[in-house]
Amino acid sequence: MVNNCGLEGLRQLVINNISKTKTLIHIILPLILPEFLSYVSEYAYKEKEVNFVLTSHWDMSVYGEIISNMIALGNIQIRQLAYSGDVIAVVKDNEELILAPISNNLESLLCIRIRVPEIVNFFNQVFFPVYLGQSRPVS
Repeated sequence: MVNNCGLEGLRQLVINNISKTKTLIHIILPLILPEFLSYVSEYAYKEKEVNFVLTSHWDMSVYGEIISNMIALGNIQIRQLAYSGDVIAVVKDNEELILAPISNNLESLLCIRIRVPEIVNFFNQVFFPVYLGQSRPVS
Protein backbone atom coordinates (compact mmCIF):
# COMPACT_ATOMS: atom_id res chain seq x y z
CA MET A 1 0.00 0.00 0.00
CA VAL A 2 1.36 3.42 -0.99
CA ASN A 3 0.01 6.60 0.52
CA ASN A 4 0.97 10.19 1.08
CA CYS A 5 1.56 9.96 4.82
CA GLY A 6 3.82 12.95 5.38
CA LEU A 7 6.36 13.04 8.16
CA GLU A 8 3.75 12.92 10.93
CA GLY A 9 2.01 9.91 9.42
CA LEU A 10 5.37 8.17 9.05
CA ARG A 11 6.19 8.87 12.70
CA GLN A 12 2.92 7.27 13.79
CA LEU A 13 3.42 4.30 11.48
CA VAL A 14 6.95 3.60 12.75
CA ILE A 15 6.02 4.06 16.42
CA ASN A 16 3.08 1.71 15.89
CA ASN A 17 5.44 -0.86 14.35
CA ILE A 18 7.88 -0.54 17.24
CA SER A 19 5.12 -1.16 19.75
CA LYS A 20 4.07 -4.36 17.94
CA THR A 21 7.56 -5.81 17.50
CA LYS A 22 8.04 -9.25 19.03
CA THR A 23 11.68 -10.07 18.24
CA LEU A 24 13.56 -7.75 15.84
CA ILE A 25 13.09 -4.40 14.17
CA HIS A 26 15.63 -2.80 11.85
CA ILE A 27 15.28 0.92 11.23
CA ILE A 28 17.30 2.93 8.70
CA LEU A 29 17.04 6.67 9.30
CA PRO A 30 18.55 9.21 6.92
CA LEU A 31 17.02 11.85 9.22
CA ILE A 32 17.52 11.60 12.95
CA LEU A 33 14.10 11.86 14.56
CA PRO A 34 14.62 12.28 18.33
CA GLU A 35 11.14 10.97 19.13
CA PHE A 36 12.07 7.64 17.49
CA LEU A 37 15.18 7.41 19.66
CA SER A 38 13.15 8.18 22.75
CA TYR A 39 10.45 5.66 21.92
CA VAL A 40 12.97 2.95 20.98
CA SER A 41 14.81 3.46 24.29
CA GLU A 42 11.63 3.26 26.34
CA TYR A 43 10.38 0.18 24.50
CA ALA A 44 13.78 -1.56 24.63
CA TYR A 45 13.93 -0.95 28.37
CA LYS A 46 10.47 -2.50 28.91
CA GLU A 47 10.73 -5.32 26.34
CA LYS A 48 14.15 -6.95 26.74
CA GLU A 49 13.33 -9.77 24.28
CA VAL A 50 12.95 -7.26 21.43
CA ASN A 51 16.13 -6.37 19.55
CA PHE A 52 16.68 -3.15 17.63
CA VAL A 53 19.12 -2.26 14.89
CA LEU A 54 19.24 1.49 14.17
CA THR A 55 21.29 2.56 11.18
CA SER A 56 21.98 6.19 10.31
CA HIS A 57 24.67 8.78 9.74
CA TRP A 58 24.95 9.76 13.39
CA ASP A 59 26.48 13.06 14.48
CA MET A 60 28.31 11.70 17.52
CA SER A 61 28.84 15.19 18.96
CA VAL A 62 25.05 15.55 19.14
CA TYR A 63 23.86 11.97 19.73
CA GLY A 64 26.92 10.31 21.30
CA GLU A 65 25.62 10.28 24.87
CA ILE A 66 22.12 9.19 23.81
CA ILE A 67 23.62 6.39 21.72
CA SER A 68 25.82 5.22 24.62
CA ASN A 69 22.77 5.04 26.88
CA MET A 70 20.82 3.13 24.23
CA ILE A 71 23.62 0.60 23.68
CA ALA A 72 23.88 0.09 27.46
CA LEU A 73 20.34 -1.31 27.44
CA GLY A 74 21.79 -4.40 25.74
CA ASN A 75 19.16 -4.97 23.06
CA ILE A 76 19.89 -1.99 20.82
CA GLN A 77 22.59 -2.08 18.14
CA ILE A 78 23.60 1.22 16.57
CA ARG A 79 25.24 1.28 13.15
CA GLN A 80 27.00 4.24 11.52
CA LEU A 81 26.63 4.99 7.82
CA ALA A 82 29.27 7.07 6.04
CA TYR A 83 26.48 9.06 4.36
CA SER A 84 22.94 10.06 5.32
CA GLY A 85 21.06 8.07 2.68
CA ASP A 86 17.76 8.90 1.05
CA VAL A 87 15.20 6.40 2.33
CA ILE A 88 13.62 5.61 5.67
CA ALA A 89 13.23 1.85 5.91
CA VAL A 90 11.76 -0.31 8.66
CA VAL A 91 11.37 -4.07 8.78
CA LYS A 92 9.52 -5.58 11.73
CA ASP A 93 9.81 -9.26 12.64
CA ASN A 94 10.29 -10.08 8.95
CA GLU A 95 6.52 -9.50 8.66
CA GLU A 96 6.14 -5.88 7.64
CA LEU A 97 8.22 -3.42 5.65
CA ILE A 98 7.91 0.36 5.48
CA LEU A 99 9.81 2.39 2.89
CA ALA A 100 9.67 6.17 2.65
CA PRO A 101 11.96 7.84 0.11
CA ILE A 102 13.09 11.23 1.40
CA SER A 103 11.85 14.18 -0.62
CA ASN A 104 12.35 17.92 -0.43
CA ASN A 105 8.88 18.33 1.05
CA LEU A 106 8.64 16.07 4.11
CA GLU A 107 4.94 16.80 4.47
CA SER A 108 4.27 15.09 1.15
CA LEU A 109 6.40 12.06 2.02
CA LEU A 110 5.20 8.86 0.36
CA CYS A 111 5.08 5.76 2.53
CA ILE A 112 5.10 2.26 1.12
CA ARG A 113 3.81 -0.36 3.55
CA ILE A 114 4.24 -4.00 2.58
CA ARG A 115 2.88 -7.01 4.46
CA VAL A 116 3.38 -9.67 1.79
CA PRO A 117 5.79 -12.16 3.41
CA GLU A 118 7.68 -12.98 0.18
CA ILE A 119 8.33 -9.31 -0.61
CA VAL A 120 9.30 -8.47 2.98
CA ASN A 121 11.65 -11.46 3.03
CA PHE A 122 13.19 -10.41 -0.30
CA PHE A 123 13.89 -6.88 0.96
CA ASN A 124 15.21 -8.28 4.21
CA GLN A 125 17.65 -10.50 2.32
CA VAL A 126 18.73 -7.94 -0.29
CA PHE A 127 18.12 -4.36 0.84
CA PHE A 128 19.15 -4.48 4.51
CA PRO A 129 22.41 -6.43 3.99
CA VAL A 130 23.54 -3.63 1.65
CA TYR A 131 23.06 -1.12 4.46
CA LEU A 132 24.71 -3.45 6.96
CA GLY A 133 27.67 -3.82 4.62
CA GLN A 134 27.95 -0.06 4.22
CA SER A 135 27.78 0.67 7.93
CA ARG A 136 29.82 -0.17 10.97
CA PRO A 137 28.73 -0.91 14.52
CA VAL A 138 29.01 1.88 17.08
CA SER A 139 30.24 0.73 20.48
